[in-house]
Amino acid sequence: MKGPWRAGLVVLLAAILVPGTLAAADDAPKPDQAKITPWTAEDILLAESSGQWEISPDGKWAVWVRSQMDKDKNGHVSNVFLTNLETKKEFQLTRGAENHGQPRWSPNGESIAFTSSRPLPKPNPDLAKSQLWLMALPGGEPYPVTEAARAVQSFKWIDNDTIIFSAQEDPALYEQELKRRKDSTRVVDDVAHEPPVRLYKLSVKDKKVTRLTDNTDFIQSWDATPDGKRALTVHAQYLSFEWDQKILPKTFVYDLATGERHELFAGQRIAPMGVEGARDGSGFYVGAPFSTDPRFFTASITLLYFHDLASGRTVPVDLGWENGLGGGIRATPDGFIATLAAGARFLPAHYVKDGLAWKRADLEGEHVKNLFDFAVSEDAKTLVYAYSTASTPTQWFRATLGGAKLTNAVKITELNPGFKGKAVARTELIRWKGALGEEVEGLLYYPKDYQAGKKYPLFTAPHGGPAGADLDAWDESWAYAHQLICQRGAFILKPN
Repeated sequence: MKGPWRAGLVVLLAAILVPGTLAAADDAPKPDQAKITPWTAEDILLAESSGQWEISPDGKWAVWVRSQMDKDKNGHVSNVFLTNLETKKEFQLTRGAENHGQPRWSPNGESIAFTSSRPLPKPNPDLAKSQLWLMALPGGEPYPVTEAARAVQSFKWIDNDTIIFSAQEDPALYEQELKRRKDSTRVVDDVAHEPPVRLYKLSVKDKKVTRLTDNTDFIQSWDATPDGKRALTVHAQYLSFEWDQKILPKTFVYDLATGERHELFAGQRIAPMGVEGARDGSGFYVGAPFSTDPRFFTASITLLYFHDLASGRTVPVDLGWENGLGGGIRATPDGFIATLAAGARFLPAHYVKDGLAWKRADLEGEHVKNLFDFAVSEDAKTLVYAYSTASTPTQWFRATLGGAKLTNAVKITELNPGFKGKAVARTELIRWKGALGEEVEGLLYYPKDYQAGKKYPLFTAPHGGPAGADLDAWDESWAYAHQLICQRGAFILKPN
């Protein structure tokens, strides 16, 4: 390590080793000392995680996915859960060693659709392992509503009998011939023979599937208006954009009744990543990375655009925040809620739409400084969200949302109960001045049984920012086993 980075780090290390120079911000839970057990590799590898939350149309329930590694399967397992947001009572809807995901409520709240790799009632080796399944509430056996050669990639309910989904086209003659010859060779970036990803319409009652688009490229993200008449789609043009970023994706607005489409962002250096439809069907929000590099978006911030269907205009959304989005957005009846990039923490904000302008109000509440993922009810009166710090394992909460204020927060998950008997490493969010005078931010993890003034080994894990920052959030993955390293008596410094 040479130059300004080294000089800045030397100053920081001196501060670490001198007691009292850094303000403590220790949120680590304090378990009963007599019941503490050491962290093991299995604690990290077999930890539970939760995501893909969606609130029911009446705002009383939420479906979500709990995931973890399974020792017996030697692989990943995910199941769908149902939580009553008033009583906090939790029900497991799927079981077994398969993978289930993307639970979505029907508009009337009487059914939940989800993807599943569970075996079909009549197994067929020519069909995709993952299919779309349906479960009626308050109970009943799930049943498949697709039996397709390709897995559903993403989907959306349009009405109580109609689902729009994206998937690859069925195998063409070339692919069928390779299968017949048992040729498993995979040619990298073989665009000519890669099946296109298109949109389809599914009638749930009779399981009839109708193709909606005839594109020859690959739809990677999309959303549709609530009535299913229009869709905004982002199309990858080849298979290695993530690596060389030579050919930008194309973005279209489709009339799904006629198949007609027109392109957005033509001739502009905009590569959309995500799409979120406005709740009133007036248009679509589109997130896209921005970088001053002439070719690569690797180091970037995320900007937001809005396409207005009535006028045909696409305008940038003024977030009033130079670092852009930190996470995704969720549409509300009056605009959207977003988490803004703010270093190691996000800044959650509510944006109210007025014509083609938006007014921002930062969220207030007990956990907003460490709110990292969320879902919002249709009436925008209830929020469920993930809360954690680098020293506090993730749990999900339900809160009442009034404008920009969160109240009545209640914990609704009990993930990883075994962590209560562990001594979690103390952490601090610290800032210092680098050798060039710039402010540098980082997360510092303390060694077990730390004593001020004593020297300890230091691991460094530099990252980036503002969009790609290490967060003040619980992160115990196989890549960064913080608790195991600190338990062995070392500091960890993660500069952004």
